[in-house]
Amino acid sequence: MADEMMGVAKRVAYIQAEDSPKWTTDDFLRKIWAQAVDLPLGEVELFQATAGILPQDIGAFAGVVIGGSRHNVTDGLAWMPGLFDFIRRCAEYPAVRVVAVCFGCQAVAAALDGEVGFNPTGKFRYTRERIRVDTATWDVLPKELSLMVAHGQQVTRRPPESTLVADSHGSPNELFFAGKHRNILCCQSHPEFDPEHCIDNISPALVKSGLLSAADARAADLAFQAGPLDSHILRSVLRMWLVEDHVVPRIPCDF
Repeated sequence: MADEMMGVAKRVAYIQAEDSPKWTTDDFLRKIWAQAVDLPLGEVELFQATAGILPQDIGAFAGVVIGGSRHNVTDGLAWMPGLFDFIRRCAEYPAVRVVAVCFGCQAVAAALDGEVGFNPTGKFRYTRERIRVDTATWDVLPKELSLMVAHGQQVTRRPPESTLVADSHGSPNELFFAGKHRNILCCQSHPEFDPEHCIDNISPALVKSGLLSAADARAADLAFQAGPLDSHILRSVLRMWLVEDHVVPRIPCDF
C-alpha cells in the first residue's frame, strides 16, 4: 500500500457522543462518518465517549472525529469531563488533525475556555444554512456553502486560542480552528448527512422528541428539497484535513 510505504497513519478515531439506540444501533454513525470522509470502515475506530471509552494513545491516529449528540454540553453529565480532558490532550498533538461537529464543536469550546449557550432565539435551529466563509483566512473552501444545521445550542464565545473561518445567520461561530496549534477544526453544521437522510430520519425524530413542531419540520424539509446541499464540498475538505498532509490552513499558530 502506498500510504504504508510513506509511513503515514491513516486510522481515524471516531468519538461517539451519542448513546440513543436509534442512532447507534448497527454501528450507524461510524458507518456514516466512514462514508462521509471516504475511508474504509476498518480504518475508522469507534470510541464510546458516553461510556468513558476514549483513545489513550492519541498519537496513534492520523485524525479524530468528535460527532454530534442529543445531549447538551451544559447538561453536566458524568462522562463529559473525560471528553473535555481528551480534547485538551488532542490540542497538544499538532500532527493529529481533529474534526469536531455540532455537539463536538461545542465540546471543544467548553474544554478550551470558550462558552456555549442556547440559541439566542430560544428555538432549535434545523434548516438549510448559508455559511459565509472568510476565504482570506482559509482558501480551500468557496465563499459560500449551503449546509444542514441542527442545534439547540451553539458556541457563544470561541476559545481564546482560535481562528474564525465562517459564520452564518444562525451562528457567529459556524466554522473555526481551535487549540494553540490550530489542529482542531470545529464545525457547527452536519456535513455528514444528506438531505434524504434529514427528511426521512432526522425530521421525524426531532418532531417526536418535541424539539421541533411538525410545521417547522415541513419547512425544513422543503428547504432541503430546494436544491443540493454543499455537504460534499466540505466532506472532501474534511477528509483531506484528517488524513492528507497537503491541505494546510493559512492561519496563525502559536508553535
